Amino acid sequence: PTIATGLAYGLYDRAKYDDALLDSFPAHEHVAFNVASEGVVLLKNRGVLPLDSRSGKILLVGRYVDEVPRTGVHPYTSATVDGYNNIVLQEALYDIYGDNLSVESDPTDESLRTADVVIVSLGTEDNESFERPFALPSLQEKLVRRAVECNPNCVVLVNSGSGVRMTDWAGDAAAILYGWYPGQNGMRAIAGIISGAINPSGKLPISIERDFRDSPAKNTIPAGGQFYNTTDRAYNERLIQLYDVNYDESVLVGYRWYDTKGIEPLFPFGHGLSYTSFELTDPSVKMKEGKIHVEVTLRNTGNRSGAEVVQFYSSEIAPTVVRPEKELRDFVKVHLNSGEKRKVAVDIDPAALGFWDDNVGRWQLNHGDYILRIGTSSRCLPLSVSLAL
Repeated sequence: PTIATGLAYGLYDRAKYDDALLDSFPAHEHVAFNVASEGVVLLKNRGVLPLDSRSGKILLVGRYVDEVPRTGVHPYTSATVDGYNNIVLQEALYDIYGDNLSVESDPTDESLRTADVVIVSLGTEDNESFERPFALPSLQEKLVRRAVECNPNCVVLVNSGSGVRMTDWAGDAAAILYGWYPGQNGMRAIAGIISGAINPSGKLPISIERDFRDSPAKNTIPAGGQFYNTTDRAYNERLIQLYDVNYDESVLVGYRWYDTKGIEPLFPFGHGLSYTSFELTDPSVKMKEGKIHVEVTLRNTGNRSGAEVVQFYSSEIAPTVVRPEKELRDFVKVHLNSGEKRKVAVDIDPAALGFWDDNVGRWQLNHGDYILRIGTSSRCLPLSVSLAL
C-alpha cells in the first residue's frame, strides 16, 4: 500500500530531495515543533521538572543523544525519512544549559552520583514489519536502573512508537517524559518542556502495562518464537510456517481490556501531567436537539497557563452483551491562563452509545440507564452524571 500510494501521488516521478521545497521549510519547522510540543507526555514528576538554568550540573546519558529517534533499517516506513535541519537532543539542551550540560556515553557510578540532575535518554526501534519485546534492550535497562539508584534527581526520556516496560525503575525516577518519535524539531520541544519554557499537555493514546503478561497480546507468539529489539532481525527465522493470531480480547481493545479485567496499568490511557493544576466541577447532562449535551466547568488552579484534555466516557448500567467497563466518547483540549475557568461542552449522538449485536447482525442501542464519567484520564474520572435513554 505504501508503494501504491507513492505511485498514485507521483512521488517516484520527481527527485527524492527538492530544494525548492525549502522555501516553505520555516513553516514546516513550526508545525513540527508545535506537534511535538503538544504531543510529548509528562508521565511522572516528583518536582524535579522544570529545570531552570540554575539547576547545576546536568549529565546527559543514553541513546538518541546525538541522533534523531526513528525506526531501524526498514526502508519503507515514514519514520525513516531523513528530513532537513534535524536537531538532536544534545544540541537542543546545550542551547539552553550551555556548559552546565555534560554528555557521557559510558557514565561511571561516580559521575551519575555527583551530577545535580541526570537525564537518561532511552529508545526503541518500532516498525510495522516486526514485533519487538515489551522490555527495553538489556543495556538500556541496566543503564536506567543504575542511574535511578545512583541519583534521586533522575529524569528519564523515552523515545518509542509504543509502550515499554518501566516497572522496575519508574518508582525511583524523579520524572518520566514520553517523547515518542518527535521528528526533526521535536528535541527542541522536549528541551523546552524540560526547561519549563513549554508547559506539557500531551496525553497517552495507549495504556502502558506493568508487565507483558497483563496484555491481551501475551499469548500471540507461538512456542519457539522470539521477539527482537532490532529491525534487521525482523523476520523470525525460527518460525518457518505461518500461524494465526486470534484477537481473543474481542471488543476489549486497549484501555477497555485493563478496565474491564480489573488490571492496573503502570500508566493509563489518557494520562498526562502538567506544570499547573486543574479542577473540574459542576457536571450536567441533558438532551438537546436529539444529542446528549454534557457540560462541565474546568478551572486552572495553578500559577501558570496550561492546557488540559477533558475526557468523557460512558458506561451502560445493565448491558445485554459483553461491553467494556467504560468507553471514551469525546475529549476537548482547553488552554487556560492561571485562575481562568471555562465551560466545556460536548454533544454526543445517542447512537454512539450502541453496540454491534452478533445475534441480529446490526447496531443496537438499549433503552435504560447509563453513566457519563468526566475526568482527565481513563483512571481519573472524578465526576459523573446519570442518563436514562
